[in-house]
Amino acid sequence: MPRKVISRGEIIILVILGFALLTFGLQKCGVKVLNTSEDSEMIDRPHAD
Repeated sequence: MPRKVISRGEIIILVILGFALLTFGLQKCGVKVLNTSEDSEMIDRPHAD
């Protein structure tokens, strides 16, 4: 039986999903993956002080 070859579109989808899962996992562990400015932090959590 011939092996199924993964198409380029499937590879891109897998890479995006892998990056999203890795980012989500690192954020749950407390690692800051994406840098946010103080302004956006205030908008996201206005009563965090």
